[in-house]
Amino acid sequence: MVTVAIPDPALVVLIGPAGAGKSTWAAARYRPQEVVSADQLRSVVGSGEHDLEASGDAFALLGQIVAARLRRGLTVVVDTLGQDAPRRRDQRELARQAGLPAVAVLLGITEIGALPGSENQLYEGQAAIEMEMHAATITSDITSYPFELHVASPAQLDVAPLIRAIVQDIQRGIPASQIAAKFHYAIAQLLAEACIQTSERAQIRSVALSGGVFQNRLLLEQLTLLLEKQGFQVYTNRRVPPNDGGLSLGQLAIAAARTRQA
Repeated sequence: MVTVAIPDPALVVLIGPAGAGKSTWAAARYRPQEVVSADQLRSVVGSGEHDLEASGDAFALLGQIVAARLRRGLTVVVDTLGQDAPRRRDQRELARQAGLPAVAVLLGITEIGALPGSENQLYEGQAAIEMEMHAATITSDITSYPFELHVASPAQLDVAPLIRAIVQDIQRGIPASQIAAKFHYAIAQLLAEACIQTSERAQIRSVALSGGVFQNRLLLEQLTLLLEKQGFQVYTNRRVPPNDGGLSLGQLAIAAARTRQA
């Protein structure tokens, strides 16, 4: 089973709409004192979790708790809606000053039980497969999420704009199927642009698409179409699987060749 290793100690910010399972996810992985929630703090400074008039005081207290734990090098998990960009930037800066990593966990695109590392994950790659299934339900034209490709040696693929756009869509309540579809198309466009830039430098017009990621039929078809429109000759796995099965076959071939040479 695939697990996601989140550093500890760290600043962990949970992102997702109401009902996405943020509190459940946090409770399964962290001690109660490591999780800070504006809802719970409204109960402390106001009449209850839904006392919106107490939100200002609750967020002020949340900020003090986050800052205090980070200064002491302790893990803090921020589980709350309504944090604006400046507040998140301030928290990241505090984590940086304390020498701690800052991690964002996005919830709400796949079911909480399918997330990598979840006790309810039924099989390896389940979250990725469910993302593809969500995306495949969208048959209308879609737009891509933004990304940046910096020309360098090697080239730098910058997906930070993509992640920020996904976070914004989650917070706006955009359906998971639309988010998944835009994500797939963005990755296909990003890889196609990387191939184009590499081709211009190396004067190569052939591309081999292999590896476990290309078991994702939707991504493979989108990227192949984009590349063929640019005049590339695209090669894909046909008789040998692109994932660990093909890797194992390659290892056997190397071992056989070395045995013959011995």
